[in-house]
Amino acid sequence: MCAAGISRTELLGNSILMLLAGYDTTSNAMQFLVYNLAVYPECQETLREQIKDAVQKHVRVSLFIQYMFSMYK
Repeated sequence: MCAAGISRTELLGNSILMLLAGYDTTSNAMQFLVYNLAVYPECQETLREQIKDAVQKHVRVSLFIQYMFSMYK
């Protein structure tokens, strides 16, 4: 038994269900995001700058990520 009385079988079943159910919703959310970023380029640029700042502040940036950002300046 895992925490809160859930058996390993139930945990595995629920994990698989979340992966399968989450696939479609994640896909739809990403499609909606990409569409809106294409329609509103000013938001796209704002998001790009925010991601760039967050990566530089909170993550040890690899050379690959730095290279990818430099391609879109």
